[in-house]
Order: sequence, then structure tokens, then C-alpha cells
Amino acid sequence: MFEIITDVTCDLQRDILIGEKVKVVPLYIIKPNEERIKITIDYDFEKFYSEYKDLILKGALKTSQPSINDFLDAYKSSDYEEIVVITLSSKLSGTYNVALSSSKLIKNKKIYVIDSKQASIGLGLLVRELLKLRKKGLSAMEAIEEIKKVNVQTYAAIVDINFLLNSGRINIIKYAFLRLVNKKPIVKVTNGELQLYKLSDDPFRDIIDISRGKKEVIFGGSIDFFYTLPEPKVLVNPIVATVLGPAFGVAFIE
Repeated sequence: MFEIITDVTCDLQRDILIGEKVKVVPLYIIKPNEERIKITIDYDFEKFYSEYKDLILKGALKTSQPSINDFLDAYKSSDYEEIVVITLSSKLSGTYNVALSSSKLIKNKKIYVIDSKQASIGLGLLVRELLKLRKKGLSAMEAIEEIKKVNVQTYAAIVDINFLLNSGRINIIKYAFLRLVNKKPIVKVTNGELQLYKLSDDPFRDIIDISRGKKEVIFGGSIDFFYTLPEPKVLVNPIVATVLGPAFGVAFIE
């Protein structure tokens, strides 16, 4: 058996994460007054959306990766000799690098750090697959070799393109073009990065169409869209909501 550790950008049903005792390392949101909000697995996501709605829509919040101590606390508190850590894509956050550097400070455990090259619900699916492999009795190394073969596809519809501009995902020229054509971008996580998949007149329809006939499907959305999405679904974490704004998407295993 081995411990599974991920970060709070992993969007998977909370009862699975808690029930399977997956350790979840926090990230942080920084308010305009520089106050830091620690986003943990126990944080009330719906309360966040309600309390900080105006600041989210204004793009006034920032995000921050975990500290070395956040990961050290998770490593030191583990009762397992082997730990598999799987994080948000290293191209989207410094979380992977922090997990890796802090793992080198632990000498009495074998810690394997994986760059998921995924985000949100895509990362959630990989964690769920890791749980299945652990239940089958695979060792940490065996599970890692198997998880590398899992092809997760993640798509998201971005409703407010200002968030893509503010986060540096698009430049001002692409922003002006998107405003001109008046269509919503659907992005795909490709090699750990968000890349434009298509421009859509009806992003909700297109996200549903993308998911048709796929297996291991999971939907995710910010509070604006969560209740209209089909099951199974999760409320997207505040870190992703802060970066992408109002958005929804789907992930599945190809």
C-alpha cells in the first residue's frame, strides 16, 4: 500500500477524497489587501463563490502555490513508507516543483512526484484511477507505470474571456478577435497547457456533445453553471474559478 497525495485543485467528489483518505495539500487565494485565504479540502467552496463573487468577476483575486511546509506536513504525517504525489500541471502552477523539492528533504520515505499535466476534473480522474490501482494491490511504482498509460481528456468553456487575458492565456490581439466574433472559447488541456480547441456559439451544447459516448466522464463547473450540469459532476475549486472565472467543462478517459 502507498499514500496518495494531491493538491486542492484536484476536482473529484469530496466523499471519495475524504473516504479514501487522500491527503490534499492546500493552495492560496490572495485578496486585494494581500490577505491570504487558505483553500483546503474542508473549505466551503459554495461559501467562497457567494462571499467573493464580485471580486472573482472583477479579476481582483490572485492565486498562490503551496509552501514547502505544506508538503512537508503532508509527507511527515503519512504512516506509509511509499507516497505517490500527483499535482496540477507544472505548466499551470509551481505546485509540482514545490512538491518535488520538498520531497527531497524527507529521507525515511520513498516519495514519487508526478506531474499530472492535467487540471481540475482531469486531475480528479487521475487520482480516481490511482485509487483503483491501489485497491488492486499494486505497488507505488507499478501504479505509476499504469497511470502513465491513462489518457485523460479535459475541455472547458470559458464564458468571460477577460479572465484569459488577465491570466496571460491569450494576448491582446486574440482577445480583440474573440470580442469581435462574439463566440466563447472552448479550451483543451494539451501537454499540460490550456490550448484553444474551438470557438462556440453554444458552449454548453458543445461540451455535452464532446462527452457523448465517452467513459469515466465527469463534469465540473463554477457555481454559475454547476446546477445545470449533468451528473456526475463537481463544483470546481476556488483556485480554478479565480483563474478562469465563470466556466464549466468535462473530463473523460479516452
